[in-house]
Amino acid sequence: MIITIDGPGVSGKSTVARLLAEKLGFYYVSSGLLYRACAYLLLHKASYTMQDLAHTQQADIERFLDPAQLRYTYDTFHKEQVCYQGVNITSHLKTPEIDLASSLISSIPLVRTKLMHMQRDIGMHHDIVIDGRDCGSVVFPQADSKFFLTADLEVRAKRWVADQQKKAITLDIAGARHELQERDRRDLERKISPLVVPEGAIVIDSSALNRDQVLAMMERQVQDLVKSERET
Repeated sequence: MIITIDGPGVSGKSTVARLLAEKLGFYYVSSGLLYRACAYLLLHKASYTMQDLAHTQQADIERFLDPAQLRYTYDTFHKEQVCYQGVNITSHLKTPEIDLASSLISSIPLVRTKLMHMQRDIGMHHDIVIDGRDCGSVVFPQADSKFFLTADLEVRAKRWVADQQKKAITLDIAGARHELQERDRRDLERKISPLVVPEGAIVIDSSALNRDQVLAMMERQVQDLVKSERET
């Protein structure tokens, strides 16, 4: 079974997707972590600058997104991890620098194509819950259950500031709001796999909902689907 959760940045989809996977005993796939891994490798293994990312070389993308070299794994104890050439790079992927860089490379067609194949390969071997920007619209258009999780810009900005504070990173509301607006613009306007509500997806606005409420709504929907399939 494949469950997709799409939505804009800081809508809470990664947290809910991970929890839903744990509830169901599924394999959790963070598509965003794969984009972060690509960005990290370009910046720190190929010495790209932020400006260089707009002119990424095909050979570098092919090298760093080689499935034999870049591996994504998940289990309930270790959670999601990414290794490159056998070295775990996960701890390097959650920084403001990588946040920005991953957003910039997400518009590169070859990056999206390579990562799409990687995600589909995982989906062939596991029951998965996957979150991202185009999981239900492009990567798994025939997913068994699709969700689109969103929230008001101001709510997302406040959540992001609070999350960064837990990591001892200072970010003000105005800065968070501006960065999210820019991310939303890039996601909505890119030519390849723009952010859309996938066909057949259930839209959940979490602006006035907490994590547990969103999780309960998704879990009920999936359980109803499983029950319906068993009856047929």
